[in-house]
Amino acid sequence: MRSANCTPVSHPTLPPTHQHHMWDAWDMAAELCLSQLPSLVEDPNAEFQPSTFFTEQLTAFEVWLDHGSEHKKPPEQLPIVLQ
Repeated sequence: MRSANCTPVSHPTLPPTHQHHMWDAWDMAAELCLSQLPSLVEDPNAEFQPSTFFTEQLTAFEVWLDHGSEHKKPPEQLPIVLQ
């Protein structure tokens, strides 16, 4: 949104997230999926390997549920798991 000169507005105001490190994890997951495209185009018998990104985030969240406490801050994976 920022690169398109757009500023989303919400009520209540959300904190800025454009530099959150979870974007790096998402970029890596997208890159792993996109890197398969050349072999999929060249070989019609090649199989697409689904991303494990969401499974890994859900697992991290489950670990937090099992071992977290109400005094610790919520896990960073929570927004991705909820989406």
